[in-house]
Amino acid sequence: MDEILHPPAPKIKLSCKIAIAAALVAAAAGISVFTVHRKRVSDGYYIRQTVAAETMHHEVTGAMLACFYQQEKEAFHSSEKHFDSSKPLSEQIYEGSTTWYSQIMELAKARITNTLRQCEAASADGFTLSADQQEACKKQAAETDLTDYPTGVNTDDLAQVLILEKTAEAYADTFEKTLSVPREEIDAYMQDHSTEYLTLKMLSYRFSYDAPNDTLTAMRSAAYSAATNLAECHNITSFKDNIANYLSARGESADRIEKIKNALIISDTANSFPWDIQVWALQNQAAIGDTIIIENQTERYFEVCQMLEAPRLDESKTVDLRIITLLNETYGSAQKALDTADELRKRCGMDQASPEAFAKLAAEYSSDADTKNAGGLITGYAQSRTQLGESVSKWAFSTQRKQGDMIAVELPDAALLVYFESRNEHCAWESSVWLCLRSEKLRKFNENIDAQTVSFHDTAIDEISE
Repeated sequence: MDEILHPPAPKIKLSCKIAIAAALVAAAAGISVFTVHRKRVSDGYYIRQTVAAETMHHEVTGAMLACFYQQEKEAFHSSEKHFDSSKPLSEQIYEGSTTWYSQIMELAKARITNTLRQCEAASADGFTLSADQQEACKKQAAETDLTDYPTGVNTDDLAQVLILEKTAEAYADTFEKTLSVPREEIDAYMQDHSTEYLTLKMLSYRFSYDAPNDTLTAMRSAAYSAATNLAECHNITSFKDNIANYLSARGESADRIEKIKNALIISDTANSFPWDIQVWALQNQAAIGDTIIIENQTERYFEVCQMLEAPRLDESKTVDLRIITLLNETYGSAQKALDTADELRKRCGMDQASPEAFAKLAAEYSSDADTKNAGGLITGYAQSRTQLGESVSKWAFSTQRKQGDMIAVELPDAALLVYFESRNEHCAWESSVWLCLRSEKLRKFNENIDAQTVSFHDTAIDEISE
C-alpha cells in the first residue's frame, strides 16, 4: 500500500507569534491595571488627589469632603427625620424631589463653606492652631471607627478635617475671649450717643388683637378703644386701676390681675424701646404722667406707655445673669411651668451649678429668643431694671450672692429660672455702651469671615460614593 503522505504543518509567521504574545501581555496588563484601579478606589487614592473645595490658603480634598458628608449623615441619627441605612441614599427621597444624598451633601458643603471661611480669615490674621490641639485632633481621628465612612477615607483624612474645624472654632473663641472695649472707646462713643443711653422709666401695657381674619377688624377696634381709655390715665394709680378693671371684665382672677399690675413698670435704656417711644420721650420731651399709644401691626397689639421719671443716665450697679423662660401656655398652667423650673434647677445641680450646665438647659428649654442661643446669658443686668420682676433684682444684688445660685420666680405669663453668673464691673449705662461696641466688633469680625471666597469643584464632589 502506498504510504499516505500528510502535508507539512504550516509555519506560524513570526509577526503572528508576536501579536499573540502582545495580546497575552496586554490581557495581563489589563488585569493588572484593573487591579490597581480597584485598589486605588478602595484606598481613596483618586478622591485624595482631587480638590473638592478651596480658598487661597486651604483646601478640602475629595476624601475630606467624604468626612464632612459622614458628619452630616450621622447628625441625622438624632433628628426626627430618618433614612434606611441599608439602601443607597440617592434612591431615597428626603423631601419633594430632593434625595437624602443630595440633602446631606448640601449640608456638608455648607459646613465646609463656614469652616474654610473661618480658617481663611484666621490665616489672614496670623492665627494658627497650637501643636497640642493638632495632636488632639489626630488622636481623635485615630480613635474613630471609620467603618461607616465612604470608601477610601482614612485616619489622616479625618484628622485634616478635625484640624480645620478646630482651627475655625478656636479662632472664633479666641477672638471673642480676647475682645476688649477700652474705657476711652466707651467715653468717646457716649459723647456722640448720650441720649440713646438715657434710661426711660414708664408704665406699659399691651392690648392684643391677634385674631382670625374674620374677626380681626372688630378685635382691633376693641383693642384700640381700650388703649384710648388707658391713655387718659396720667398717674400710676389710675393707670393700674384701669387695667385691673379691664382684666376683671375679661374674667381674669384677682391673683393674676395683681401679678400683671406688679409687672407694669419698665425701666431700660432708650435705645431698647421702639423708635416711636424714643422720639416721644426724648425729642418731644414727654413730661411725667404723659401717655402715648403705639401700634405694632406685625405682632398685632396696641401699647400704651406712661412716663414715670425724666430720662437720666443710669448709674446703678449691674450683674451678669442667665435665665430660662418657661411660658405658662407651653406647660398648660402657671404652676406646671413653675414646677418645671424647679425640676430644671434640680437637674442643674441645685446650688453651685456650673454656667455650662445651666447654659445647656437654657438652649434646650428656654422660650426667650433673645437669650437662649447664648445659654440664657444677660450681660449687665441693672439694679434699676424690673423686666425680671422686683424679687429677682433684690435677690441678684444681695451681698451674699455667688456664682451658681439659682432662683425660680413666677411672672404673669411665664416661670423664670435665674442663674447668678457674676458681678459686672460696669454701671448700667457703661454696660449698655460696652455691649453695643462689643456687638459692633463682633459684627465686623463675622462680616470679614463671610467675605472670604470658597470655590467648589463639582467634578470632585461627583466622585464621592455613598
